[in-house]
Amino acid sequence: MANIHTAQSIGRSGIGLPGIAAPARPARALVAGGVICLAVAALLLGARLYAFEAVVAAAAAVLSADGVVEPGNRRALSVALLAAAGLALLASALLLALSSAAWRAALGALLVWDPLRGLGLAVPAAHLVLAASTTTGVLFIGMHLVGSRLGAPIGPLFQKEGLFEMVTAVLALAGAAWSAAAALHWKRHGQRLPRSVPVLYAALAAALFFFGMEELNWGQTLFGFDTPAAWAEINYQQQTSLHNLIDAPVLELAERVLIVTFGFGVLGLIALALKFPGSTFAAIAPPGSLVALATLCSIPGVYLRLEVTELLFALFFAFYGYRLYVAARSLKAASS
Repeated sequence: MANIHTAQSIGRSGIGLPGIAAPARPARALVAGGVICLAVAALLLGARLYAFEAVVAAAAAVLSADGVVEPGNRRALSVALLAAAGLALLASALLLALSSAAWRAALGALLVWDPLRGLGLAVPAAHLVLAASTTTGVLFIGMHLVGSRLGAPIGPLFQKEGLFEMVTAVLALAGAAWSAAAALHWKRHGQRLPRSVPVLYAALAAALFFFGMEELNWGQTLFGFDTPAAWAEINYQQQTSLHNLIDAPVLELAERVLIVTFGFGVLGLIALALKFPGSTFAAIAPPGSLVALATLCSIPGVYLRLEVTELLFALFFAFYGYRLYVAARSLKAASS
């Protein structure tokens, strides 16, 4: 029990993760990083405004199979340059803000906030989770914006039955496995914590398993077996999946609504976890380190192809499920 109280006091005080010192970067390095990002933003804007034809020619040589960039793809490349410039400006502003000790302390407390740590549990390193999840999410979106418009070699990766659909399935199934293991650990060793938690974790595991197997068409993508004739007649993609029984426009609308609901749900759970730190809400709310990835799932996800949004969701729940697993494993040590 002493370990639990110690971990709880650490979580409430806003100090970094147990055994991990909070990073202390010199203000001058942060200012230098901000200036570099500002220069990158200026370079990208200059490339769009003054050297766009050279950029198009270079992109066509590398990414286009026939060396030709269609008008629609030129517009997409223009948007990608402007979006990248905007991201560089945001990064510059963030780094310059972090050069202030007061801003550093406020943002650092937000980053390492994790309601599971407040329950006396171990969690993955927040700074590492933030860096890995956000960078991967931005990379996926950037690859889609550029590659899916200009063609080979990146574009086919996002197509139906392409590599990234397999990655989506693997991430979802990994999240399901970690969530299921967390539910078992919580049921065995979490007697002093909310009893509904293992049920919710198990429900999440079942949902992620269903999601992952649907992406694989329940094995058809891997093993290539034929779809039963009666099922193919009612499935608009003639595959052994359930979600494709719904008409494509209705399915897309439902997924867009789910994306928006997810964004508000994350904010709502965080607010409830802050208000009720020892409740079930605290046990299921995402940490501060995953808020950036949740934002990438919700805001850009409304406008991206559904395959890309599904990939971002699977990435989020893989990180989320692993965090649940790490926290649930620490229950055994805390209860002994």
